[in-house]
Amino acid sequence: QNVAIGGDAMAGAMNDADNNVAVGYLAMQALTTGDSNVAVGSGAGEDITTGSNNAAVGYRAGYALVDGANNAAIGHEALSSAVDDSGNTAVGAQSLYALNGSGTTANTGIGMEAGFYNATGTNNTAVGYNAMKGASGQSNSGNTAVGMNALLAITDGSDNVAIGRISGDSITTG
Repeated sequence: QNVAIGGDAMAGAMNDADNNVAVGYLAMQALTTGDSNVAVGSGAGEDITTGSNNAAVGYRAGYALVDGANNAAIGHEALSSAVDDSGNTAVGAQSLYALNGSGTTANTGIGMEAGFYNATGTNNTAVGYNAMKGASGQSNSGNTAVGMNALLAITDGSDNVAIGRISGDSITTG
C-alpha cells in the first residue's frame, strides 16, 4: 500500500509503513514505520522514519522530519529543519525554515521565508514575504504577522499582532 517513484525513494527498512506516497530522488528515503505520508520532490520528507500524516511537496520540503506528525510543507525547503514537530503548516520557499523545537506545534508560515528563523516558538501565524522572519536562533510564540516584512525583526517577543506591509518591522521583544 505504498508507492515510491524515483531513485532511493522509500529506500529505508520499511516495517509496517502503510499508505505512503513518495515521488522524487530520496523522497521519504528513511521511512520505517510512518503511515499516510506524501512526499513529492527531490529530498522531500527524506528523513521521515516514524512520522505520520505529513505532506511535503518541493525540493527538500519537510526534509528533516523524523517523527513529526500532521505537518504540511509546500515549497522549496519549507519546514526543512523540523524533526519531531507537529501540526505546522509551511507554504512558500523556506517558510518556517529553522523551526526545530522538541514538539513545536501550531505554527503557520505562508510566503517566502515567512517565520524563517523561529526555532522553537509555537502558535504563530506569519503571512507574507519575510513576515516574522526574525533573527537566527531566536524563538517567539503567539504572534500574528500579516503583510510583507510584518514583524520582520521579531526575536523573542510574544503575543504581538501586526497587519500591513512593514507593520511592526522593528519590534524585537515584547
